[in-house]
Amino acid sequence: MRPIAVIPLVFSIVAFVLSILCLFAGTKPGYMEEYHIITVNTSGLGQNLFKQSAAPSATTPACTKPTSLGSLISGAKDCVEGAASNAVDEIQNIANEVAGDIVDKLSQKIGIKQFYSLHLMNRCEGNYKPNATDPSASKNVTKCSNQTAMYHFDITTPLNAELAKGPLNLTLEKLHFPDDIQDGLDGLSVGLNAIFVFYAIGIASSGIVILLCPLYFFFGLPMLTLLNSCLASLSFTALIISSAIVTVVQKKAAGFINKYGGKVGIEAYPGGKYLALTWSSVAFMGVASIVCAIDYTALKRRKRRELSEKGEHGRC
Repeated sequence: MRPIAVIPLVFSIVAFVLSILCLFAGTKPGYMEEYHIITVNTSGLGQNLFKQSAAPSATTPACTKPTSLGSLISGAKDCVEGAASNAVDEIQNIANEVAGDIVDKLSQKIGIKQFYSLHLMNRCEGNYKPNATDPSASKNVTKCSNQTAMYHFDITTPLNAELAKGPLNLTLEKLHFPDDIQDGLDGLSVGLNAIFVFYAIGIASSGIVILLCPLYFFFGLPMLTLLNSCLASLSFTALIISSAIVTVVQKKAAGFINKYGGKVGIEAYPGGKYLALTWSSVAFMGVASIVCAIDYTALKRRKRRELSEKGEHGRC
């Protein structure tokens, strides 16, 4: 028996489950939506008049107790300025709240959803709650597209379709939506397809490792150990390639969407949780492949030593 086979078995199971989650995350509304590859925030589309800039707050002058006529005049001036500054801050806070409400109402008025998230096999869409400008806003997914292998992320088609249904009968062209955004996404389609292929290879290989580990545990044959080691290494290699491509795709997609979309109120952000999930699967499968390789090497050396000892006894 080879008790060490338990280690690659456990780690392969974990890697297998994590890889499956990477493949099927976000395939239906509310299912692992936070594990998106990238999300495009479209809540600002069409409301450039309501851009908000963060300005440094001025120090409010303090009211001091007067000690002379001059200090009395100066103190009165500081108190008036302080009151005016506080009033301006209060008005700004109210304006920010109103602007957040305007963003929500405007996106509803023109008929678009406030975000579109890319998952490996589909796209989800919905609105932010309580509103799009709230720093702690959460996603309310209203719809997800059908699962499709090698899914291609198209942002312009759903936006145009929803704008056409809206009461204002707008188009992306009228909103000056940059073609560079969809062109960039089209250019990344090869990478998105490769991600799916390598995930499939990694999942299939780790699945076979899981099936072979019981035989590996009870019999420990060199050829069986070698096969397990090769499959574990194949799974590890496939998962590390898919994870690397995901990392690059996230960075590039967010980069050009923010570069060209900022002018029309669109921004994108990559999914950090998805990266953590996919690289975790790489780590677990890496441990499994290393253990398999070490055990195969040890088993091979033991067989050679046994053959050598038999040869020496034979000569005697």
